[in-house]
Amino acid sequence: LIYNVSPKITLQTEYNDSDLSNALVRYGISYTQIVHKQLIQVRYFPLESDNDGYQISLFTKHPINDKLIVSGFYDINQSDSNTAIVSEYELSYEFKKNKYALIEYRYNDYMSDKEGLAIGLRTAL
Repeated sequence: LIYNVSPKITLQTEYNDSDLSNALVRYGISYTQIVHKQLIQVRYFPLESDNDGYQISLFTKHPINDKLIVSGFYDINQSDSNTAIVSEYELSYEFKKNKYALIEYRYNDYMSDKEGLAIGLRTAL
């Protein structure tokens, strides 16, 4: 859920449940700015449903040209017991209207195999 406070500031609710057993809801605020066609968003979630920390996140999306886009995020998850990083960087190519081929790199402190590389296809509806 998103509530626009202004064109650049939103209140957000985020739901995470990657393995269907550890649901987490976050509540926070985000600031979005477009600089030289690059979207930059900073998010801060000070409230979590497990009452065990907060998250600060940076998201960016930068079109290289009409077909090629670089995007990614970097999340810092702070709890009472540790700090965990989750990040992803993606290069996507629009080969047909709303159809993309992509390659992505992901780092996840929560996983035993922390790094991963993937290729795939995405469609926008």
